[in-house]
Amino acid sequence: MDLMANIFLSTGASPAMLYSIEEPPDFTPQVRALCVNASMLYVDWLLAMKVAAELVHNSGKPWVLDFLYMHFQQKFLRMMKLLCCSDSVGGA
Repeated sequence: MDLMANIFLSTGASPAMLYSIEEPPDFTPQVRALCVNASMLYVDWLLAMKVAAELVHNSGKPWVLDFLYMHFQQKFLRMMKLLCCSDSVGGA
């Protein structure tokens, strides 16, 4: 996550790391796009990712899922499919 934040900083973006489900409603109205970096699988973080993706999608702004290690854990793959493939976030 730190690497991605530093990459975004180097391009002039303003990255933020949100971990709580309470944070996206205050944060997402201010963004122009969202990059969800799903490098760790914690239920609380997954819920915050889903809420953020839903809020950004519903406001008509783009979002992208940046995931790591998904091929190593079937549980992780299932969680990422739930995150990015639901209608509420613009998935198929």
